[in-house]
Amino acid sequence: MQIITPSAVLRDWSPEDIPSLVRFANNPRIAATLRDGFPSPYTSRDAERFIAQATSPGSRNLVLAIEVAIQHHRCDAG
Repeated sequence: MQIITPSAVLRDWSPEDIPSLVRFANNPRIAATLRDGFPSPYTSRDAERFIAQATSPGSRNLVLAIEVAIQHHRCDAG
């Protein structure tokens, strides 16, 4: 599944998302705002487990990755 908006794409998770997920989820400030079940530190194994669960064919939940579009602003000195 893929949902495209002007500033982001919502899509299915994939194993290629593991490094990015670990990078952003391994943050104590994030873990502090979530339930006790959220691991901290957040490891590649945690990301693998989450993505496997999120993409499980038998799951009745819709869990999508958010890919944010990066806009580069050009400044012209002129």
